[in-house]
Amino acid sequence: MLRTFSYVVWVYGLLVHSVLPSTSTRVARVGVDSRNDDDDASPVIIYGGLVSDRTTVPWMAYLTTPEDNAKCGGSLISARVILTAAQCVTYDSGGSPVKSSAVTYQLGGITTSSLDEIDNGEFSATQMDPNAIVVHEGYTGTTRFVHDVALVKMLTPVAVFTNSIRPVVLAAQDSSPEGLPVTILGWGFTESGSYSVNLLSAGTDIRTNDVCQSYWNCPLQPTFFDPALQTCFGGRGSNGICTGDGGGPVIHGWGPDAVQVGINSFVRPPSSFAGPCNVAISKSGYFSQFLHGVLTGLLMGSNSATSSSSMSQRQTRLECGINTPAVGPKVGAYRAWIDFNADALATSA
Repeated sequence: MLRTFSYVVWVYGLLVHSVLPSTSTRVARVGVDSRNDDDDASPVIIYGGLVSDRTTVPWMAYLTTPEDNAKCGGSLISARVILTAAQCVTYDSGGSPVKSSAVTYQLGGITTSSLDEIDNGEFSATQMDPNAIVVHEGYTGTTRFVHDVALVKMLTPVAVFTNSIRPVVLAAQDSSPEGLPVTILGWGFTESGSYSVNLLSAGTDIRTNDVCQSYWNCPLQPTFFDPALQTCFGGRGSNGICTGDGGGPVIHGWGPDAVQVGINSFVRPPSSFAGPCNVAISKSGYFSQFLHGVLTGLLMGSNSATSSSSMSQRQTRLECGINTPAVGPKVGAYRAWIDFNADALATSA
């Protein structure tokens, strides 16, 4: 989670285990003037800050996997099941996603330190059964992050829900969150270029589908945003998600009554390359080279991000998704899938 957003490595995706192909950047203007929420309007963003009270985020989970030293967020949705992003519990093998060998989860705390908040009922365990991890069957993880949804069954259920540990309310089936104020959360990279030990949050809003498409679906470029399945949020230059925030919930409201409307999934290049399609065109040649050079050198969960030759040669100050809306699965679009598979996991042996 970015708070003041300087000196941060930009990364594509929130756990990139693959490389996007280099593509033409000869993009054209795409209805930017018709957007019905203007970037020049007064932003509703607040600066990110520490979450100091566990009872305001009782559903928040911290996940790690051994492959790529991946770190992610998640949300408790029942006594036994955690909702997260598919990228958080898979790794790339020959261009296809493979389930991680283990998923370690923590509940009941607001730091990444294990069991430092045991008075709040914090607990941690490691799930090593591949049958206890369900990844959306449509997730490919190679060139897109569509269907970036997964579930993890905990070893044991939460015996009693408390003020510190309880499930989040999920958005209703087929509901649209467009225009809602939301909170994004995570333990991801900050302006220091390292993961946060403490849970951070920031206020932003869900952008309209038209705006999301004006940033992500440019002519002569691959299409990255599907309005039927995804939502986008933020991108107003004040805060955003970054490496390590993947899988975390996008929340409307706060506390035990909060409603999860999305899942943190992926972000885009820094300010000099970000913006609607007609803005990105001005840096087209450099943009293509930048994409190829940086994406081939990054793994989101690894501190090797700064090793990219493009970055070291240009010494570019990069940022994570603060000038372009981030994208993630829309919970309402996947509610039926989540309910069916969560029930199956909870009742399985």
